[in-house]
Amino acid sequence: MGDLLWLPLEGRDATQVVDEHDALIDAIESRDGERARDLACRHVEVETERLARHRLELGFR
Repeated sequence: MGDLLWLPLEGRDATQVVDEHDALIDAIESRDGERARDLACRHVEVETERLARHRLELGFR
């Protein structure tokens, strides 16, 4: 998970990433646990896939 913190933003629209984080914060603030969980899981899925692709491009296995 720590590798996600250092993943370059290449290929991602910064505005979209901020919007995803804002939506998650809104769900948490409105105490909508199901929506917050769904948003967080989807965000982690997308970023984990990007991390895997990035590592493969760099030759990591």
